[in-house]
Amino acid sequence: LRLKNFKFLNRNHPKSRCHLWATFFPDIPSLSLEKRIKSLLMTRILPALFALFLLALLGCEKEKIDNSDKNYPIQITATKPGRNVLLEWTKTNISSFEKYVIVSSTDSIPDSPTPAGFVVANLDDVDENHFEDVNIPIAERIFYKVYVDVGDRFLFSPTISVKLEFNLLDISATKIEPYLPKKELFIYDNTRQKLVRYNYETEEIKGELSLPDIFALNYSIGENGSGYELYLNKDNSTKLEIFDAETMTLKTSITAPGNIYCIATGSKGYIFLGTSSWQNGLAVYRRNDKNLVESYNSGISFEHRMDVSANGLELVEVSFDVLNYYILDEQGQVLQQKKQSLFLTPLEKIAISPDGEFFLPAFEGIVFNKDLEVVDKVPDVNFGAFPDFAFSPDGDRLFAASFNLELREFSFPNLTLNETMPLNYSVRRVYTDEGNLIVVGAVFVSGQNKTIIDKLPIN
Repeated sequence: LRLKNFKFLNRNHPKSRCHLWATFFPDIPSLSLEKRIKSLLMTRILPALFALFLLALLGCEKEKIDNSDKNYPIQITATKPGRNVLLEWTKTNISSFEKYVIVSSTDSIPDSPTPAGFVVANLDDVDENHFEDVNIPIAERIFYKVYVDVGDRFLFSPTISVKLEFNLLDISATKIEPYLPKKELFIYDNTRQKLVRYNYETEEIKGELSLPDIFALNYSIGENGSGYELYLNKDNSTKLEIFDAETMTLKTSITAPGNIYCIATGSKGYIFLGTSSWQNGLAVYRRNDKNLVESYNSGISFEHRMDVSANGLELVEVSFDVLNYYILDEQGQVLQQKKQSLFLTPLEKIAISPDGEFFLPAFEGIVFNKDLEVVDKVPDVNFGAFPDFAFSPDGDRLFAASFNLELREFSFPNLTLNETMPLNYSVRRVYTDEGNLIVVGAVFVSGQNKTIIDKLPIN
């Protein structure tokens, strides 16, 4: 600033710059021009600029975010429809969202800045705030946590736990037979050499029978008119022992015409024995008085399986190279035998449709009719081998246990696949009881072989 007229520095001159200065800034004393400018910068202009900056900053519209600065901004809930677990959580609205990461564990999951546990799903849709876990481990509980990847960090939910309803028994099952009217399973534990009577409705062991030093065991359960009995054969001998199934105590025994390979009971009060006798391979006894009422040449003199239809008067018998179908009268006499020679791998339990029109006797999944004609074959799964089959009560569905840890539901008789249910245990037997599937399997848990009993609702 160049001043050409001294009078402009005169504070009292009406045209003086100093006069103007004093008019607008009367509290600033008369100073040199340079000092006055410095004073103005420090006391007026800079504070004003700083105030304008703060106003501008506070006045800007900030991006709306969720409560990510709080602990556990994501809330999670879990329900258990059937055997699966359904998770739901609160959605995030942070613009830097990248994905949801769902983790699980059979132990509690600690809070950590990055996902901890087994990752079961990554979901990159911000609006997808639910997930159904179908691969449930064998455990008492399972724990879940949801992480949200927002680019530079993770938000996370609390850990939530779900009680699993797997029914685990300290039993190494080698043979299982049901008695569905009582909601019971008779399971042979080869490790402890005991036959265990187990109620799957109350989840209680009702009784045990010690069976030491045996290498083969066959048994079946049936009503005799005054109670239910256990029919048991050891080591393929000719002796059939008969126990009170309620108390597991021996009542009596009978001697069969040959070595006993299989036992079956039906709804008409008979005991069916498959024996080694060529002339008397099929022996039929009345359950109430234990008298022999039929001895028939079956054409099978070695190990085989048999089962009875729902009406109690049709019998299917299978070995590795012979398939027999019998029709009996009300007195247990054989009216007709149909026989087919073919090579099969017999199932432990022959699956017979409720109307008795169809049956599956072998691992290969071949469906036969009563004329022993092949009508279809269950679609191949895991090389076409199945350890067990079961029909729905109305006969319009077939459940097939597969060796690749899954259960498949087919419509019947057209065998269209309806559903695949993944399992994490090996299935041994499958039964239908009213509106449920009773699945008995084997699993290795904590260094031990255990038996798992899974109760699955039939939709």
